Amino acid sequence: SLGTTVKSVQVLSRAGDLSGVAMGTVEQATKDLTRRLSQAATGTGPAVEALKRLNLTAGDLLAMPLDARVEAINAAILDFVPAAQQAAVAGQLFGEEGSIAMSRIDPATLRQAARDVEDFGVVVSELDADNIESANDAVSRLGLVATGLGNSLAAAAAPGIEQLATGFADLWRKGAPLASALDL
Repeated sequence: SLGTTVKSVQVLSRAGDLSGVAMGTVEQATKDLTRRLSQAATGTGPAVEALKRLNLTAGDLLAMPLDARVEAINAAILDFVPAAQQAAVAGQLFGEEGSIAMSRIDPATLRQAARDVEDFGVVVSELDADNIESANDAVSRLGLVATGLGNSLAAAAAPGIEQLATGFADLWRKGAPLASALDL
């Protein structure tokens, strides 16, 4: 839905970690960015003016992976917008809530994050990501099977367990034969 790659999301996630920005904040800001760029591509929305100030086009940005979009926007903000106006311009693109957080993910941080995901083998191909998702779904399904089996076994065994517990309790009560034999 964000028109990007798995690697791009991994880079943004790492950049968020490096910058102290929660992934939920990155997700919301990039959703807002994608929606606003789509609007700007048709000449509407709050991003139109910001893109003009940054010498960027919605079409060019939408053709990039998401991490490259963020890097291009943040670099342009630093290059073309006075410091006192940067938050406002970022807000037109990332939304008011996400603008400050996304400004912390500067181009240098994104480059470091890209190196990290490559160097540490975090990057997976789209096919691998699909396979991982399928495996996660299968593990989740196994969890449901185990829960269902546990529930069925518990329901089937409940009467016997209850009789066993009642029997032991009856034997152990004061005055019962076992309790009397042990002189309790």
